[in-house]
Amino acid sequence: MSQLFISDMIQKSMAQGREEGIMQGREQGIMQGMEKGRMQGREEGIHQTAKNLRDTGISMDIISASTGLTAEEIRKL
Repeated sequence: MSQLFISDMIQKSMAQGREEGIMQGREQGIMQGMEKGRMQGREEGIHQTAKNLRDTGISMDIISASTGLTAEEIRKL
């Protein structure tokens, strides 16, 4: 095989490897972003539930035990 042919094949392989790496990185980034969004959504849901319970007069102890939030966190909502 000629040196030019081998060099061309190496270049193509490297480009393909880079492209595959970029695609894998994007997929991982998307998955991480989705997980972060789910976590933020859960946290917002817990905060909204705690606020609603607080506003209806439920005791801080019950809200705290139910949500895992501290009394201070509940007061700040």
